[in-house]
Amino acid sequence: MRRLFLYLVIFLTLISCKKNENSKHENSKVEIIFSEDINKYNYLDKPHDLMFVYDFDTLFLKNQLDNLKDNILKLKEDQNLTFIVVTDAKPKKKTIVESAKITNGIFNSKYNLDKVVTFKISKASREVGIAYSRNLESKLNDSICNMVIKDILVPSFKNKEYYNGVNLSINSLVNYINSN
Repeated sequence: MRRLFLYLVIFLTLISCKKNENSKHENSKVEIIFSEDINKYNYLDKPHDLMFVYDFDTLFLKNQLDNLKDNILKLKEDQNLTFIVVTDAKPKKKTIVESAKITNGIFNSKYNLDKVVTFKISKASREVGIAYSRNLESKLNDSICNMVIKDILVPSFKNKEYYNGVNLSINSLVNYINSN
């Protein structure tokens, strides 16, 4: 009888610990998802001014981030071209290119953008996707984007030169767009 009681106490203790552990984890998730700041969980849904660079993986230094935003803003003002860079974990059940296309479509419609190119970069899965709006289909295609990824982004990223890779890629795509 004593053993049975001891097993019952141990069993109930384990169940109660597991329940507390799960509820703590769920609460912390809710806290992160519903924080007041723009984060990787709400940047597509929560209303905010377009930031152009969403560096959730912190690939860029502060000065690089500022330079990248300035370059992108200048392109938007001078040529009506919008570039958006998102660094984040690879989405589950989607390729990085599919995720880039979805993100591009959401930004395109949410901010009423005419010509937009979205870079989706996942450092963890070592993948990059580039998507572009329909208004750029006559000037850009998947082959050009894949060539930019293969020839510029991948070599730069292998050397951990994320800023240089993204900046050169943007310049390269601008040259393709302007030459057609």
